[in-house]
Amino acid sequence: MSIARMLAALTLALGIASTASAAAVIDYASLQPLADYSPVTTFGSTPEVSVTTRTFNSDAGKTTYSSSLAFWNSGYSSLPAVVFAETDGRGGEVTLTPIAGFSVNLLSFQLGSHDAGTSGIGPSRTATLLRVVEVGTGTVMWDHGSPSVIVDSTRTLMPNVSSTAGLSVQWGYDWNIGLNNLTFEAIRAGGATVIPVPPAVALFLGGLALMGWATRKRN
Repeated sequence: MSIARMLAALTLALGIASTASAAAVIDYASLQPLADYSPVTTFGSTPEVSVTTRTFNSDAGKTTYSSSLAFWNSGYSSLPAVVFAETDGRGGEVTLTPIAGFSVNLLSFQLGSHDAGTSGIGPSRTATLLRVVEVGTGTVMWDHGSPSVIVDSTRTLMPNVSSTAGLSVQWGYDWNIGLNNLTFEAIRAGGATVIPVPPAVALFLGGLALMGWATRKRN
């Protein structure tokens, strides 16, 4: 096979692969051994999606209490670590905002109840608010807070909603309910999920292109 054909075949293969799923997972256990009650803000951001957090009040406008959530190690059901609202009686929020030309698809997240000890089962905690809203418009894209959600063992929720403006996960108003393993995709306009090309592959493609150019020049 000629250099040109090899390059074309490899480029085509990579193009096909770029439409496959490549979800990012925000696993707050990756922050360990961070101390309990440490503030968490932008952890989990990617080149295509920025991640921000806040704790908000329980008023009608959900006004901001702080621009961070609190971190906690084990004890929220079976989750190894979580984030939660900084004070009891307030709500927690994680916001995913894509850059221009992309949308973000929120696939799933997990909730746990404190204090589970070593059993993995915590007391029955009530999430009176559990929803996903669109950034800017405030449109409720997914709502699991009516009726209220009871959390004792680890709960996995799967909103599977998308937006080009961004999405905010909101839960409250019990700080004994913590969140982890938030999973999302960055989707390029046109529907292809982003899979970064490894640097070694990019270098190989560049080398093939250079070899092809040199061969054509000699001919």
